[in-house]
Amino acid sequence: MYTATTYAAYTTRALLLLASAAFLAGCAAQNEDVSQTLAPAVAAPPDVASIRPATSGYTLTAEEAKLDCAKLTGRMRIKVANMRDAVQRPDASATSRTIQSAVTPVMGGTQRGMDPVADLQLDRAKLEAYNKRLAEKKCKTLDLNAELRGEAPAAAPAKAAKGKV
Repeated sequence: MYTATTYAAYTTRALLLLASAAFLAGCAAQNEDVSQTLAPAVAAPPDVASIRPATSGYTLTAEEAKLDCAKLTGRMRIKVANMRDAVQRPDASATSRTIQSAVTPVMGGTQRGMDPVADLQLDRAKLEAYNKRLAEKKCKTLDLNAELRGEAPAAAPAKAAKGKV
């Protein structure tokens, strides 16, 4: 008969074996034709402004709803920069996403990165929710499409408060 401790030990070993096998399969899948790596096809990055928001939308948290105009705008500019950068980066391999999706429920962690398009759609929905909040607060809103394309003028640097450097 197996005790609970023995059963836990076997389960842990089985999970480690499965994770090791998946890792090694991922390493084996990396062995590609060298000619493809020497002359990669240069594809134009997708237009990040064309990404539609997630259908579920985004609801501001209580903390986000309390933010003032400057902080909302700052968060939006950072999110825009992150989105523009994400489109420039190569996608993770299918093998690495599969391993992440198998290991995350067992070991814990984030789902972010498993579906890059869904991540960008959620980020776009967040930007639109922030922009809507700016309008509600009678603040200057951002032209999201222009910002995402990099066509918007850079913001003027913030002025330091009197007495502070």
